[in-house]
Amino acid sequence: MSLALQHSPADILQQVLIDEGFGTSPSAGATWPIFATNEPSSPDDAITVFDTAGTDSGRSMIDGELFGRDGFQVRVRSREHKAGYQKASDIQQHLAEGLYQETKTIESKTYLIHACVRLGGVLPIGKDVPTAKRSVFTINGQAVISRTS
Repeated sequence: MSLALQHSPADILQQVLIDEGFGTSPSAGATWPIFATNEPSSPDDAITVFDTAGTDSGRSMIDGELFGRDGFQVRVRSREHKAGYQKASDIQQHLAEGLYQETKTIESKTYLIHACVRLGGVLPIGKDVPTAKRSVFTINGQAVISRTS
């Protein structure tokens, strides 16, 4: 049987994006902070990872272990449309091609991110609110994550 996740996929992928240099921890106060599950109204240039619905992939015929994929959404918000699109595009490419069999430890729990699958392209969804000047982009996908300790 597998170990249950103790952190949400959004928390795990937030750490991946911070470690890969796409942004910083929100507590660092630097550019492009990366949040998980909650997006504050500032700063203008921010990345947030949300949990979304995953899918069941079946069960093991040996021990009944359930296999599945966890859903996520990466939301990139930027005051400059071009910079936001580029940031989202770089993240999408890394999730699609660069994230494979990567281990992350969060608060003494270790996770193996096998891969991101069913990954969509960068979706420009317009301005943050009708009167705002911030552009928003999303990337939707699923991740295969297992806890190893």
